[in-house]
Amino acid sequence: MINRRDFIKTAFFLGTATAFAGPDYLFNKKSVIHIFHTNDVHSHIEPFPLTDKRFPGMGGYAKRQTMLKKFRKKYGNILLFDAGDVFQGTPYFNYYEGKLDYKLMSKLGYNAATLGNHDFDNGTDKLAEAMRYANFSIVSSNLNITHPILRKRVKPYEIYVRKGKKIGVFGLTVAFKGLVTEDNHKGVSYIDPVSVSKKMVNFLRKEKNCDLVICLSHLGISAYKTDIGDVELAEQVSGIDVIIGGHSHTFLDGGLNVISKDGWNTLITQVGFAGVWLGHIIIDFDNFSKKKNILAGKYKV
Repeated sequence: MINRRDFIKTAFFLGTATAFAGPDYLFNKKSVIHIFHTNDVHSHIEPFPLTDKRFPGMGGYAKRQTMLKKFRKKYGNILLFDAGDVFQGTPYFNYYEGKLDYKLMSKLGYNAATLGNHDFDNGTDKLAEAMRYANFSIVSSNLNITHPILRKRVKPYEIYVRKGKKIGVFGLTVAFKGLVTEDNHKGVSYIDPVSVSKKMVNFLRKEKNCDLVICLSHLGISAYKTDIGDVELAEQVSGIDVIIGGHSHTFLDGGLNVISKDGWNTLITQVGFAGVWLGHIIIDFDNFSKKKNILAGKYKV
């Protein structure tokens, strides 16, 4: 049996690959759970024009939906997450104020998303209004929310059961200072993500008996003009299996393995921005133990 650290090291890409390379036997094993993810889509509803120098013809909700239909047919009951900054970046947001983004995410079958700083660009009232079109969970554990609608709508965590395994998912939002004006986050304040994450991991593992803990993080890959990033979080908090990241628009080839001061391995993954890549994580649970093997990759949209 490949151990977890060696398994993570098998995650690699060829320069023009549209799918990640890895042991073929893993993809259809009965013990495997498939998770797909995006981050920082920034209202890119349609593909980039073919004349775009960086991403010609890439991205778009319709293409992502086609891919996800194929994956659901192939793998069954997948999980689909987003790591924040769904809003802001094209005229679609200026006109629809986030309603279209959340409506399309609902059609694609997202299970949960966390909140990024740009999701507050129209203020908390407009955010709450857009959430009426979100038929999926909004999770953020490090926000103190007194806004009457958001307080009911935003959850600290969700738990999903796949193939008999409990998967605990919590979210983290970046500090507002320098990113979101006070007027735009009225009724919502920031809490230190490290202390919150320690509490969430303990709660999800010990009280809820989760087999896997995933963090949807909009902190950025590493601390830069922010208090803390995903790397520092993984170093300081033991017990997070996977951090699905956002905010820094980092195009990771596969995942970044970070070991905490207590020796816990956390896989960090992020797929850039604008929805031009779709991330894919496979979790292989042994039939007779809680030991997990994790592989991360991505597909060109």
